Amino acid sequence: MDPVTHALIGAGLAKFGGQQMSLENPAFVGAVLGAMAPDLDIVLHKWGDYVYLKNHRGASHSIIGLSFFATFITLCLMPFYRQFDFLNVLLWTFLGTLSHSGIDMLNSYGVKFLWPIYKKKISFGLFIIFDPIVFILLILYLLMHVSIANGILIGLFSYIVLRALMLYIIQYKVKNYFEVNRKDVSSYRL
Repeated sequence: MDPVTHALIGAGLAKFGGQQMSLENPAFVGAVLGAMAPDLDIVLHKWGDYVYLKNHRGASHSIIGLSFFATFITLCLMPFYRQFDFLNVLLWTFLGTLSHSGIDMLNSYGVKFLWPIYKKKISFGLFIIFDPIVFILLILYLLMHVSIANGILIGLFSYIVLRALMLYIIQYKVKNYFEVNRKDVSSYRL
């Protein structure tokens, strides 16, 4: 997903958890920053496109990378707030980083979530880089009163389930089409 959608997801996560949506709330700020942090692997672009693309969504999107970012962001936020509950801010910042990898798993590129134990990318192929429906629903969720926002949240999850169901049906139909027509294809000689 794009950085703005990631930030909206972090803000939405904090709102859903009852955090005040304010720059004066370090847990809210941590969740938003954490939701964007794993894409800091963009600095690998300095060494060229190949290095960046080979390593993007690797270590920075793994549990180890998420833990590092959450701890680093929490430590960086400490000097800016008088009232600071370290473990609470760390938890919300980690949930923000976790939301980043979770939503990136839903697109076709995937993430190396279990790196270095499991080095393949986990991907579900539901979304492209930017999904306008997810984007609009997240903005509406953040702007609306809690009673309406809960309905929007249900709509967002329903949309994700619908996308998953559509993907399953398409894969099933394509697989059946090629299995049924395999005999016809194998009879052709080049």
